[in-house]
Amino acid sequence: MTSKKFLFTSESVTEGHPDKVCDQISDAILDEFLTKDPSSRVAAETTATTGMVLVCGEITSNCYVDIPQIVRNTIKSIGYEGSSGGGFDANTCAVLTSIDEQSCDIAGGVNKAYETRSENADTSVSETENIGAGDQGIMFGYACNETPELMPLPISLAHKLSYRLAQVRKEGKLTYLRPDGKSQVTVEYVDGKPSRIDTILLSTQHSAEIDGISDNSKVQEIINQDLRKYVIDYVFETEMIKPDSETKILINPSGRFVVGGPQGDTGLTGRKIIVDTYGGYSRHGGGAFSGKDPTKVDRSAAYAARYVAKNIVAAGLADKCEIELAYAIGVAEPISVFVDTFGTGKISDDEISDIVKSNFELSPMAIIIQFDLRNLPAKNGGKFYQKLASYGHMGRTDISVPWEATDKAELLKKNISSIKRLIFNKTQNFISNSWSRFTKFFSYWKRKFLSLIVKEKKEKNECEVVSQNNFISNSFDAPRKHIIKNELILSFFNNNKEHKNEYFFSKENNFNEEISLLNKNENIENIVHKIININQVKKNYYSPEFVNFICLNIICNPNSEFLLFYRNGIKIKLHLISSYNLLYFLSSIK
Repeated sequence: MTSKKFLFTSESVTEGHPDKVCDQISDAILDEFLTKDPSSRVAAETTATTGMVLVCGEITSNCYVDIPQIVRNTIKSIGYEGSSGGGFDANTCAVLTSIDEQSCDIAGGVNKAYETRSENADTSVSETENIGAGDQGIMFGYACNETPELMPLPISLAHKLSYRLAQVRKEGKLTYLRPDGKSQVTVEYVDGKPSRIDTILLSTQHSAEIDGISDNSKVQEIINQDLRKYVIDYVFETEMIKPDSETKILINPSGRFVVGGPQGDTGLTGRKIIVDTYGGYSRHGGGAFSGKDPTKVDRSAAYAARYVAKNIVAAGLADKCEIELAYAIGVAEPISVFVDTFGTGKISDDEISDIVKSNFELSPMAIIIQFDLRNLPAKNGGKFYQKLASYGHMGRTDISVPWEATDKAELLKKNISSIKRLIFNKTQNFISNSWSRFTKFFSYWKRKFLSLIVKEKKEKNECEVVSQNNFISNSFDAPRKHIIKNELILSFFNNNKEHKNEYFFSKENNFNEEISLLNKNENIENIVHKIININQVKKNYYSPEFVNFICLNIICNPNSEFLLFYRNGIKIKLHLISSYNLLYFLSSIK
């Protein structure tokens, strides 16, 4: 069997990237407002270019914040100051502001949710339902078991490289580096699992000279050697998957990179949202994070969705999980909750969705209270969201964030155990109570089918059934534990007898072998129908359920964790412990 291979690339940027400069400014403003007034409504957008920073937005608060000073302090902390700033200076750049209050129309829906404003509103609603969503749209959360922090490997490695690139600059190990930098990591996947590192890319802003050397080719050679040693080798020293002899390493592939940051490229808040989340490995909806207070669900609900997805994976319910939450502005409860485990779920996605709805409160206020989103800046010395603005909002291990906790994993494990027991008991009871009816049905069709085949073989010799282990004669009435020990080959010859279509059924080796349909052009129903028509048997003798029961009888084992059968030529695999569909399938047979 051929393995499925693909390459996936994610990127990260340092805090000196122009877009990240803007994200940090917006979040630094948010930190200050929430520290002084936790109920502040903030939507701060920033753009930065050569010699200028513009802050605009809508802010309603009971406190005063010196926005220009916050802007300059943030730029200084990044490293853009004086000659080392690479052309952009916190002390000399212009700071422009255009701030208005939050729209009263938006505020009305946030202050009092739709659930409490409607004519038939429940006056006893809890505090968590009093506040409506401060925005509308869809938010996604994702988790997978590729890394200890349950993040996709490409974005995890990209963040680590960018973080290390900034670290060696700030610590003075490589003094010629400037704040602007970017990383990319391409991972090769085999059958959905990370296999090797295909490509590593690092781009970094730097001074024009290094130790008096101004020749660009020599400058780039020094940068190449240093970044391999101090950044790449350092990061991958503790990684399970390391670069190999075929890994491509690209360092400043464009060559000279002296002019960078806002001096070389205009920055804008929210333009690196893929970097902020899952590196493109998962879908993303809604808006950006930076500069928005927690009532905006495109921030708070994205955190909640990550929390839910991570706990599902941590609980072992799935190897990967994506959660979609949809909100309507001014409405407290999400209008939909969608779960996708990409076929890795131990129970069905619908069942996981029910578990999510039962165990997680996902209204804006409930999220705010659970994660204490309004008070986190004050609890962290006035700086929390600014730290999140670089190196991702998800999967953080360098700082403590509440949505990365897996405190609900054990509770979810208990839920899955209960569901497994419930489904198993219902399935067993159904099979036990209906077995006499199944046996009677099988016996009837066994006689019809056998007489049909024998007669046709004698008269026209166009069809034959080869049975092994006395399958046809005994298995229908045999105890269920013995049913799976048999094989059946059903052969059909076309009219000119030049070709033979075979259908081979086999279940051996403890159900590790799949059913093989040797002729893909025809399904089981068609072949049986042809046999019946050849013998001119009345059509009311034919039943599609007969074909399904043949398959069921061959492969169903109450001790197995799954059921395989063909229906309309399509192979279907049902996990007995993970779906009510088996019950629906069995109960649908007349």
